[in-house]
Amino acid sequence: MGHNSFSAACLVFAEVIAVLSGSELSAHPADHHLQGTRTGTLQELLRNFLPSPAYAEEFSGPTKPKGITSKALGKASLTDELPGLENKNLRARFWTMEPGGIVPVHSHVDRPAFVYVVQGEVTEHRSDSEEPHVYQAGDLSTEDGGVVHWWENTGDIEVHLIAFDMFTSN
Repeated sequence: MGHNSFSAACLVFAEVIAVLSGSELSAHPADHHLQGTRTGTLQELLRNFLPSPAYAEEFSGPTKPKGITSKALGKASLTDELPGLENKNLRARFWTMEPGGIVPVHSHVDRPAFVYVVQGEVTEHRSDSEEPHVYQAGDLSTEDGGVVHWWENTGDIEVHLIAFDMFTSN
C-alpha cells in the first residue's frame, strides 16, 4: 500500500471517529498531499443515507466466501470514549480479494461500516439498490441502516480494501 493510500485511509478513519462523535473534522495543513481524495464527502453520505426498503428481507446472494483474506489492523473500545456507546468497539481490517473473489451476503444490522477501496475495482450488490454499484480505488462505501449486501471482484487484479466497522462486544 502506497503512502498516499495509507494516508487517505487514515483520514477516512479520522472522519469515522468524527462522524461517530458528532464533531466536525478540520483539515490539517500537513495533509495537503491528500487533495483530490474522495474522503471529504463522508458526512454528506451519512446524512443522505436512506433506510433499506422492505425487499431487503428477500435479498439473497452467495453464502460462501471465495478468494478473500482479512488482516486485523487495530481495534478500540468506544465504551469510555463517547456517551451511549457501552460495549461498542471500532475496528479496522485490511481485506484482499483475488480476481473472482466473493465476500458472501451479510447484514449490517447494529454494525455500521465504511469500506475504502485502496486498489482495484469491486462490485457491491445491496438490498437498498436494485442495481449493483462499482467502486474504484479512492471510493468509499457506507454500510449501515441494516443493509444486506455482498461483494465480488470481477476484475483481473487483486482488490485491496480497508474496512472500518463498529460492533458490539459480548
